Amino acid sequence: MNYLKSKAALIIILLFCAGTLPTHAQLTPSEQGVKDIQKVLDEMKALEKAGKDPDDPAIKELAKKAIHMADSAYKIPAGNSSGEPEYDPDNPGDGESAKDGKKVKVTIGRGGFSSPGWLASTKLHEMVGHGGQAAGDTWYNDAKGTEINEVEAYDAELADSTKNGLSQAEIAELKKRRKEHYDALDEADQKKIDEEKKKGEPYKLPVVAPPGKKKISYSGNQQYFIAGTVLSEERMLVSVIGGKSIEGNVFTAEVNGNKTEARTNANGDAILDFSAITAGLLGTAEAIIKTFDAKGNELNSTTTTVQQGSCAVSSRPVIGQLPDNLGSGDMVTIQGQNLGAESHLVLGDQMQETLSASDKELTVFCQSATGKQPAFVVTANGVSQSQDVNIYSIDITLPKSSITPKEVVVAQVHYQSIPVGTKLVFTNISPETIKMQVPGGETKGDQCSYMVAEPHGTIPINITGRTRGNFRISMNPEFKNGNMTPR
Repeated sequence: MNYLKSKAALIIILLFCAGTLPTHAQLTPSEQGVKDIQKVLDEMKALEKAGKDPDDPAIKELAKKAIHMADSAYKIPAGNSSGEPEYDPDNPGDGESAKDGKKVKVTIGRGGFSSPGWLASTKLHEMVGHGGQAAGDTWYNDAKGTEINEVEAYDAELADSTKNGLSQAEIAELKKRRKEHYDALDEADQKKIDEEKKKGEPYKLPVVAPPGKKKISYSGNQQYFIAGTVLSEERMLVSVIGGKSIEGNVFTAEVNGNKTEARTNANGDAILDFSAITAGLLGTAEAIIKTFDAKGNELNSTTTTVQQGSCAVSSRPVIGQLPDNLGSGDMVTIQGQNLGAESHLVLGDQMQETLSASDKELTVFCQSATGKQPAFVVTANGVSQSQDVNIYSIDITLPKSSITPKEVVVAQVHYQSIPVGTKLVFTNISPETIKMQVPGGETKGDQCSYMVAEPHGTIPINITGRTRGNFRISMNPEFKNGNMTPR
């Protein structure tokens, strides 16, 4: 989106830290200073009328002078700016910000010099509005977050519009722009912004808590989730799903004869503290991870690699490339750095349920609305870079799970947000009991394949009984690009 006043969408920062937006820290502008700025702006306009290009050295020098004078005349807080704003003759709009760590690098376009007050207000929008978002970890680059950021920055301008001496027409223009961004949000987000504005709090992107249903509702065989690597000075989240009970199980970790243990909570989670058993560890070691039920019966045994080191303090997480497509209901392992036991994957505005987590590895259960979604990892120290992923769903509805000889039943496959050109491969798990055929598809042995021509649809599977018994069908999507796009 091309904003007249905007921030460049470079990276997304932590969603939960509260930053402050000092919108009322500005002093009453100097009357003489305003007059002096107007003289400089008049000189710029005269040069433009004389046919000088916007990037003419004389105009650039006057623009630089006006920007500097606005600092003195309007006393705009500059603590969130990485330097004095620069004139951008190629930008016909007002201004733009690019995130620079906890600060912003600001440029002022040609539209920002229409009046002294408008210049000051533009600087306030970028340096105080978007600068406050960068400092307070509420700078977003997804569509919804960007709209929220712009509403907040325009509110910063409007709060000081009279003090800055803006005309009624200029104030009306700010309100119009603010309304455009506000109206782009849904009713729930608008209500949240209104409440935060009333309280004087930063406007934050809403993130829905994880559903927390996978570990509790999973009805299959018991499964255990342990990260493949862990640092010697960190804690690792482990979990169990399925079986009769997920609460009260005990995970133990043993490294070179030293042991630690933790008991699972009602959600099947436990935290193993490796710092308690790895004192003096050099290089790497193998940890034996065992799981026991509440009565002490061993349920599972596996290993993980312990690497010497500790989690980076106050470092934002970094993740590797995610698959282009994630299925709602998939269990996905993400590789990265600076993750940790409290890390969460966020898809869109939905935090996902964590199954295991360490500094370098995060396994989650994906449960999100279908379609294109921004994906990023959240920790206490910030969030990772954002990546766009497509969330799809495929559901097979069987009218019954058993069949008799020569009986015919039709299963329905409902799919959403599957990329065109994807091959859906159905495998007959019970070939001695049934044979199957997909209309419009191809059959080879125990497999039927169907090429997706529309992103949403329903596919019938014709099933004929060979013998009496139960039967099963599995499905696997084969994406055109192997599910990874080089970046």
